[in-house]
Amino acid sequence: MSRFFSLPLRTQLFLMALIVALPAASIIVASGLDRRTDAINEALRETRQLADTIASEQQIRVAAAEQLASALAQLPDIRENRTEQAQAILSDILRTNPQYLNIFIADHDGTMWVSARPSHATISIADRRHFINARSTGRFSSGEYIVGRLLNKPVLSFGYPYRNRRGKFAGVIVINFDLEHFRDLLQQSKLPAGSGYLIIDHKGVILSSGLDPAEFVGKSVNPRLLKQMKDGPDGGRYTGPGVDGVERFSCYRKLYLTGENEPYLYLRAGIPVREAASGATRDVIIKVAILTSFLFFAFLLAWLVGKRSIVNRIAILKNVSQRLAGGDLQARVNGLVTGGELGELGSAFDEMADKLSRQFVECRQAEAARRESELFLQTIIDAEPECVKMLAPDGRLLMMNPAGLAMIEADSFDQVKGEVVYPLIAPEHRDAFRAVTEGVFQGRENCLEFEVVGIKGHRRWLETHAVPLRDAQGKIVSLLAITRDISSRKRAERKIENLNAKLAARASELENANKELEAFGYTVSHDLRTPLTRISLICQILLESQSDDLEPRCQKYLDEIFLETQRMDQLISSLMEFSHIAHRDLVWESVNLSDMAQGIAAELSLNAPPRQVRFTIAQGISARGDAVLLRDALANLMGNAWKYTGKRESAVIEFGVTEVGGEQTYFVRDNGVGFDMSHAGRLFAAFQRLHDRNEYDGHGIGLATVKRIIDRLGGRVWAEGEPGKGATFYFTL
Repeated sequence: MSRFFSLPLRTQLFLMALIVALPAASIIVASGLDRRTDAINEALRETRQLADTIASEQQIRVAAAEQLASALAQLPDIRENRTEQAQAILSDILRTNPQYLNIFIADHDGTMWVSARPSHATISIADRRHFINARSTGRFSSGEYIVGRLLNKPVLSFGYPYRNRRGKFAGVIVINFDLEHFRDLLQQSKLPAGSGYLIIDHKGVILSSGLDPAEFVGKSVNPRLLKQMKDGPDGGRYTGPGVDGVERFSCYRKLYLTGENEPYLYLRAGIPVREAASGATRDVIIKVAILTSFLFFAFLLAWLVGKRSIVNRIAILKNVSQRLAGGDLQARVNGLVTGGELGELGSAFDEMADKLSRQFVECRQAEAARRESELFLQTIIDAEPECVKMLAPDGRLLMMNPAGLAMIEADSFDQVKGEVVYPLIAPEHRDAFRAVTEGVFQGRENCLEFEVVGIKGHRRWLETHAVPLRDAQGKIVSLLAITRDISSRKRAERKIENLNAKLAARASELENANKELEAFGYTVSHDLRTPLTRISLICQILLESQSDDLEPRCQKYLDEIFLETQRMDQLISSLMEFSHIAHRDLVWESVNLSDMAQGIAAELSLNAPPRQVRFTIAQGISARGDAVLLRDALANLMGNAWKYTGKRESAVIEFGVTEVGGEQTYFVRDNGVGFDMSHAGRLFAAFQRLHDRNEYDGHGIGLATVKRIIDRLGGRVWAEGEPGKGATFYFTL
């Protein structure tokens, strides 16, 4: 820095102009880099979202296929190889499920005996992976890349073993998936040009591609890339070339089947690096060019200002200052330099000579004031009710007021003057006290709570605040500390700590019990779903295929069984959703609650067309949170309002936002049956109902789900109502 100030003034101005420009250049470059980083992060987020969407939809489809195959395996027509009846069932399922390319069944030798797509050819799948694994493991099993012999196109197959009435292996139910549906997801994602995805089987063969299916489907990916995904975690991201050699930001996911240790699919999605960052780079180049032109004009202006406004005028001031330094107290600028800061400096030179004559008198007055101030300060210190002390670097006591002497049980300051205070500190706090002392002499303020043992043996807790005391040159000469007695507070804190420990132990016991109960409920709900699905499907098949042969009483019983299985399945779904909320990984994003509410209203109206309900939904309501959880909460609240306005001829359901206590608050309001506020505390508890189930259907889990969602998102939920006049449910985020 000293070399800079020794340079000619005009050179300094040039450098200053350059220095002034540098932050702008740095900001331009930094903002460009930030924008590039934001663009890259956005690309990675969109890539991850596409990968998660495809993976989630594939997992849902596979789970549905497994349930379908499990139900088919129980049908008598299939277990007894009734070709005509089985072919009709499979064709009907294929017609209503476009996600499947074909559904067929092979016998225990692998020979196909019935297919949803009719074929007279003899086709064997005995060498197929999904047939071999399903037969050997007895579980739902995945296949690999093959060209279907019946469809003559690439397919991904899954097999489910079924048994005859004697319980022996009878064959495999095979479901062929259509993976080209995911190309529609890619187009809907609005990702940059060149973005794509790959669906790869366990051997590394490409099953589906978002880029050029004809070129890449059926080919193997780079073995190094396959090994990287196999050895890596279940999901990850990286930057590297794709199958077409283009550098991309990529995300991958592994997909597993229940009971299989190895992934049956690898999913990879990517966005070109160049497309993601091109806009930010172009902006930086343009802004740097503009800044360079302004910098040139700044240099020219600095040269002119330095010559006329500074250099010539400083020469005059230099001459006058040399005369003043030589003892000529009559030297004056006398208007030779006027205007601006240099003109003010000239006036300062003239004032300096006048002040020198008064210097001696002012010095004597200052000395007297200093002595008076010291006396005043000493009086305050002696009267201070808390300890004021000064310590030397080695811990020797330099000063202590009467309050401090009483704390260490000294009769006078002479008794402890110059003594090291460390022996008075309780052994367990001595090292900490020494560290605080050393830190103060290194320039750090510090606080410490410690226990002292007085000269007469009594112990007490003290709190000290220590700061460095410096001389006129800024050198630390001693430690200055204010210390107060906190023994009473410490005794109270010990009592509070004991009470808190007992409360914490009790809270831990309650939390563990709650977790065990929740895990048990989730497991039971999950295990009940499979037999319920089978019972429901069998009832539906019996009702549809044999209704003309059933007695009215049997028809009624089957209807009741089917209805009750549907209700129990809904209850299990609600319980699993309720349990899943606490473990779901939150995805924070901006959510348009108005559009979400409009969609829910449309679904409610579609499910019950005869009802005339007026929805009033405020526009432009948005929030930041997890979109899936927010939709579940809003759907439960609006569904609750729909149910309890069912007996109103002019039902009104309103969604809006207001301000409660300075906090943005969302609400769902209806003019239904309402409730008594004395029961408001039961509204959000699981399985608590304020109205008769025979009159209003439900399980009592919806509002409990809403509360758990809002709690998870860091908000709160409550309700207000009046019998016969409707209810309003409020929530914050």
